[in-house]
Amino acid sequence: MPLRFVFGILPEDNGDRLNPASNGELVLDPRFDIASDKAQVWLLNFCKRVRAQPFYQSTQGPMLSNCFIEPFVEWMKVKCIDPVDQRKKFPCCEKYSFPYSKKVFNTCSVRFTNSLYKTPSSFFTRGITGPKFSKVHNDPQKDKREKPKIRAIVVEYDSNVSYTSSYIKIRDFYLQVESWFQEELKSAPASLQNGFFLSELNFYDLQDALQKDTINSIIISIIVALIVLMFSLMNPVLAVLAIVTISSIIFVSIATLVLLGWKLNVLESVAICLVIGLSVDYSLHYVHNYKMAPDKSSRKHRVEYAIKMMSGPSVMAGLTTATTGAFMLPSSVLGYVQIGTFLIIMISVSWIYANFFLLPLLLVIGPVHDWAQFHYPGWLYSTFSCTYGGDDKTRIESETTSVTNERHSDLRESRELDTISGKHVSPPLSSRNQSPASVETEAGN
Repeated sequence: MPLRFVFGILPEDNGDRLNPASNGELVLDPRFDIASDKAQVWLLNFCKRVRAQPFYQSTQGPMLSNCFIEPFVEWMKVKCIDPVDQRKKFPCCEKYSFPYSKKVFNTCSVRFTNSLYKTPSSFFTRGITGPKFSKVHNDPQKDKREKPKIRAIVVEYDSNVSYTSSYIKIRDFYLQVESWFQEELKSAPASLQNGFFLSELNFYDLQDALQKDTINSIIISIIVALIVLMFSLMNPVLAVLAIVTISSIIFVSIATLVLLGWKLNVLESVAICLVIGLSVDYSLHYVHNYKMAPDKSSRKHRVEYAIKMMSGPSVMAGLTTATTGAFMLPSSVLGYVQIGTFLIIMISVSWIYANFFLLPLLLVIGPVHDWAQFHYPGWLYSTFSCTYGGDDKTRIESETTSVTNERHSDLRESRELDTISGKHVSPPLSSRNQSPASVETEAGN
């Protein structure tokens, strides 16, 4: 794992987070000035302190690009006139001592970098470390080119921590280096205090975001589920009992996945978030039927009514979902196997807790009668309920009467046809309730 310290650039992410191809724009630190005396001295001492830390790993060969300031100081110790070719190297020579003036530093840093890039690849490998200069632009007013200036600098060393996908190991490494670096920045000059630490932390950043966001999503989903239960049941006791059951389902499902050896990743975090939405069904149906039981005077009768109404549908719903997950287990794709395993575990835990935890909980401490039961205001019923006016009632009654008369007329016609054809006709219901004498008199007539 590299130890990479960046100065001169602000750690701002201004790209489009919904577009993975958007990297944003580079934001330079306006206070950065490596040419000042204090900045040169602090950077040189900083590189020495990095190599003294327990997480530093020494590397073989010349470290020409690891820390720019150290080889630059050694390069400035040359003779002002080369004894071989008599070439003048002023002002980049031993005449000036460290720390250098801004003019000498800005001039010689460019020359040093040019000579460094001419070094054979066996001694120097071009990379992201070292000083980063501004682009050279022509100045038409002064009729000359603008001199390049150091706008950022990157210091990099190797650490003694190997790259791994273990979240705990990388987290400990990152926190150790980051805490040490933040303490170092407290003594840095103002022009270098916006530096930041980097390494190969892409996968760790994903893991850290998944861990924090998954926990936050669980908390938010439980709160939303509690609010929905409160407004749908209008009974805080039933809502609390249901949310306790749902929370138990979530924790037991996550614990089961951990025991199966699941590691937190994108698919696993999505599955954990789905547990909340899929585990609320059985509990909500049971508490709703407990609330709607006709006999509200006994917890036993209300629980029996909830079981009678929902035991069959809950079993069928659980079997269909679990069967869907079971059909995915023989797949050779790991994602399908994980989804199938998740469905079976989630449905099994949800059904078991709804039947053997929530119902006994209602049987022991469930509300009786209308205790803690609230109702919606009357204006909501009048607004959203379907009622008929007086004219509608008259129309419905008249239509009902006409339908009844038509049925009586059809019955009389069928009786007359049966009499003509000589078939036996049973007396109407009204005559069956009459006495035998009245029936004989009516037959004689």
